[in-house]
Amino acid sequence: MFIKTMSRLIMAGTLLGALPAGADTMLPGVSAQTSAGMSLVDSKGMTLYTSSADVNGKSMCNGDCSANWVPLAVAADAEASGDWTIITRDDGTRMWAFKGHPVYTSIADKAAGDVLGDVQNGFSIVGIAAETTAATTEETAKADLATVEGAAMMGVTVRGAAWVTASGMTLYVYEKDDGGKSMCNDDCAVEWPPLAAPVDASGNAALTVVVRDDGTGQWALYGRPLYTFVDDKAAGEVRGDNIDGFHLAM
Repeated sequence: MFIKTMSRLIMAGTLLGALPAGADTMLPGVSAQTSAGMSLVDSKGMTLYTSSADVNGKSMCNGDCSANWVPLAVAADAEASGDWTIITRDDGTRMWAFKGHPVYTSIADKAAGDVLGDVQNGFSIVGIAAETTAATTEETAKADLATVEGAAMMGVTVRGAAWVTASGMTLYVYEKDDGGKSMCNDDCAVEWPPLAAPVDASGNAALTVVVRDDGTGQWALYGRPLYTFVDDKAAGEVRGDNIDGFHLAM
């Protein structure tokens, strides 16, 4: 499921790096919401950093440094693509670089979205707010996964990248919903609040509006109505995953 999500993100340009349309290759990083804003994270949602000490694509972080700032390792069968390249470290191991800059995680970060390593010892997050804002070209406008402002977006949960609300609350889909119709009403809708939408709201290829039995509008992802979970109390919590037929929106 996560690979499908990453592939969709590649189509939309949310993943930082270009692949041919329809590619099913896993890239090492994704843009997602962290506590410092939209930044680059790994497949587990852990924030990625670059070092001001690295020059000309060479990692200068070795020994004790690499124990605290862990190089983003490259799988044996991985291949460079777009903005993502592979460099060889002094010890012969390989690590990922983004736009020529080696990338690392910080052992100070304990949960997805943490940025405790930012502006520490010359390391800083790979912020992508400017790139996201600038991505308003005709190509992006036609992208398969352009988000609707204020409705839903890809973000970071404790289980990695998933769809969240504008405030970071995890979104879910219901396995009993069929044909774009929500089957979660009455007591179900109290426990699993539908993601409300104006009935006349403008959607896109990914996010559309479905009309519930009570006449209200609800956002849907690829035709699947979206919900939050009443027991999720903070952004990124996933207490509702695999409960009562509900699953993370990925």
